[in-house]
Amino acid sequence: MSKTARILIADDNAANRELLEAYLINIDCEIEMAVDGEDALVKAKSFQPDLLLLDVMMPKHSGFEVCQQLKSNAETAKIMILMVTALNELGDIVRAAGYGPDRIRIDPSVVRGLEYYTGPVYEAELLFDTTDEDGKPMRFGSVGGGGRYDGLVSRFLNEPVPATGFSIGVSRLLAALQALGKITTTPEPGPVLVLAMDRDAAGMASYQKIVADLRNAGIRSEIYLGSSGMKAQMKYADRRNCPVGIIQGSSEREKGTVQIKDLILGAELQSGGKDRADYLAKQAEAQFEVPVSGVVEAVRKVLARRG
Repeated sequence: MSKTARILIADDNAANRELLEAYLINIDCEIEMAVDGEDALVKAKSFQPDLLLLDVMMPKHSGFEVCQQLKSNAETAKIMILMVTALNELGDIVRAAGYGPDRIRIDPSVVRGLEYYTGPVYEAELLFDTTDEDGKPMRFGSVGGGGRYDGLVSRFLNEPVPATGFSIGVSRLLAALQALGKITTTPEPGPVLVLAMDRDAAGMASYQKIVADLRNAGIRSEIYLGSSGMKAQMKYADRRNCPVGIIQGSSEREKGTVQIKDLILGAELQSGGKDRADYLAKQAEAQFEVPVSGVVEAVRKVLARRG
């Protein structure tokens, strides 16, 4: 047969004690009340609760003093303590901000992290209904939670350290925003990438001049700064969603030219589905050679294809 839980409510405000007791009415538990810090210390020893709901601001020892004394006494050290900080004040602030119980709900019966949380535990939950990929009803639920946990550091260092924290479920929040149409995950176009084919002084100087000309014309661009070969550089361009790649090896540099590569069109050609004549025409558009002096104009034409 399971043991009935014992809960001690310590609060000098009678309305708060009644509110907490009302929240616990449907829980199979034995409840005891304490009206100040001194009373809480006495009843914690005599009642030996499983859980102490402890107000922070009380006469005859604050909640923090009570907590410290209980944790330093072997008789009461194992009592789980949840600090309750001015529930009435929290409720007043919520109501003053115009939020009703449909938006913000204070529920002392929901607890977690009793070993280290020392104040209200906050949780952000999305309640709107939507459907999943199969058309079945679903709800996203919690997307964040946290609170004050002055007892966390002391579990490891035996030293009380005030602390607060709030964690956000970024992936779930992003999925919810997408479902609401508030955000899109369509990737933004990346910069024009000048590949570093030759890393000697002459090669890098030429690449820097090309990037400078593009930037002066208002076109985002960058030089690949790693030490990888062309294949890895093209993979990098793909990850960055770069629309255009500029290639200049030693032979092009000697001729004063560059190769312009339309990376988006190139990816489309790799997927196939075109007849030979159309493929050859598109291939000529996907990569072509221009003089260095014509780089800006050529890049603008390629970018214009994408709107």
